Amino acid sequence: MSGVLVTDEQVTTLRAFLAFDPSCERLTRDLAVGGRLHGFGELVHAAFVTTARRRFASTWTSAQVVRFTAHVRNGLRTHGIDLDPRATEILIRQALGDRIVSADFHSANRPPV
Repeated sequence: MSGVLVTDEQVTTLRAFLAFDPSCERLTRDLAVGGRLHGFGELVHAAFVTTARRRFASTWTSAQVVRFTAHVRNGLRTHGIDLDPRATEILIRQALGDRIVSADFHSANRPPV
């Protein structure tokens, strides 16, 4: 099993992003300019999946995901952020292990043959 090294600097950057801390832009730029972004995407993904799984019980329903998405979208509007509701629901459902939505999403986004 191979792993990705996650640095304290990357964790600090993710925390700044999640807290809407203005230093996030500088921290992200520092990571990019210094060539220290490797592993950051994996950190963000792991944090997202862990959060989704902690938020929803193992017997989650699509209606719960829809309601949560609406709640999050409303809260983020105050920060000038508008999330695509369908994409957000798909990402959450994928994080929760919904293989059906993953297959539907990938087949719907394939270019025509």
